[in-house]
Amino acid sequence: MNDTDERIARVAFNGDGLVAAIVQQWDTREVLMLGWMDAEALRR
Repeated sequence: MNDTDERIARVAFNGDGLVAAIVQQWDTREVLMLGWMDAEALRR
């Protein structure tokens, strides 16, 4: 198991195998998007 797999193993996925992913503007911290990622998306 590599470092990426170890980190993903610690993520608290919901019952559907997804975790929320928030995209923010770095300087204003404005939330631009809420999306959902599965383990495969996190590996990419």
